[in-house]
Amino acid sequence: KMSKSLGNTADVLAAVETYGGRAVRLYLAGPHYRSAIELSDASLAEASAQLARIDGFLERAKAALSGASTSSANDTTSPANDTTSSANDTTSPANDTTSPANDTGSPASRNPFPEPVEGTTSLPPAFIDAMNDDLSTPAALAVVFTTIKAGNVALEAGDHPAAGRAYAEVLAMLDIFGLNPDAPEWADAGNSDDLTSVVDGLVGALLEQRAQARERKDWASADAIRDTLSALGLTVTDTPDGPRWSIEK
Repeated sequence: KMSKSLGNTADVLAAVETYGGRAVRLYLAGPHYRSAIELSDASLAEASAQLARIDGFLERAKAALSGASTSSANDTTSPANDTTSSANDTTSPANDTTSPANDTGSPASRNPFPEPVEGTTSLPPAFIDAMNDDLSTPAALAVVFTTIKAGNVALEAGDHPAAGRAYAEVLAMLDIFGLNPDAPEWADAGNSDDLTSVVDGLVGALLEQRAQARERKDWASADAIRDTLSALGLTVTDTPDGPRWSIEK
């Protein structure tokens, strides 16, 4: 028997307010549908931490891959922008069928975001097998985190094609669970694009001040700025490409 007087009921709306709808949904997807589900603060906190791991990978991958794509597009040393090459020179990059511009394996010719990024065609076979095995969501979620681990390794190694594939696969799997953070249903109605750009600008200005303090070896000021951002619920992560900030979950 379940009743409030016995203390064995759970307020789902309160859980959503505390942990967020995506964290609750992730937790409910974890156990097999034939299993009993116990809703507790500890289990929801664990789901929230798992969601932060998922979103953290997506944010890092998107930033790294977008940067790589922009870098390739703006590479002024590429054969297409080399003003010293001759149109009549049969050995020039423009006429060399083995040149990077014609090499389908070259970084310039590869899209760091393998198509399609969205949709279900990027689903890993192991994920499909798990879902076809009596809707084994625990095994399917394990594939999600295995793919994230591989994606993080690829990012660390600078292997953008592999990271892009992992990024696409994770998004495709999240779509199946209804957990894609870019989906309209998870859009924050109270957070407009204008407000986001303002916050990004303000935080960026503070991070610039922090960077200048670090250059002066003024560690106290640098730490104070980081602590201020942390108190506001923002996490600062120092990366080789500069500091990045995210909202603590």
